[in-house]
Amino acid sequence: MQARWRCALYQSVYESTKEGSMPAHVLRYSADANNLPPKFTESDIAEIINGHYPACVQSTILSTGLWIIVYVVKLLTKINF
Repeated sequence: MQARWRCALYQSVYESTKEGSMPAHVLRYSADANNLPPKFTESDIAEIINGHYPACVQSTILSTGLWIIVYVVKLLTKINF
């Protein structure tokens, strides 16, 4: 079960038609990642989840230098389309 969640964490791609908002996607995957031993750091989770988004969203997140989930969620709430 843990191996499957870790795989999903690294390989998932955000799909707006299936998952709703971008902030909801971050919250879902960060909550799942926090429950996996060994623990990920918050910046590791943010960096991994950043890869789920299209290049334009990734570059926006990267340009801010924000690697704290709360700030990533706030940013995605502002740019959600």
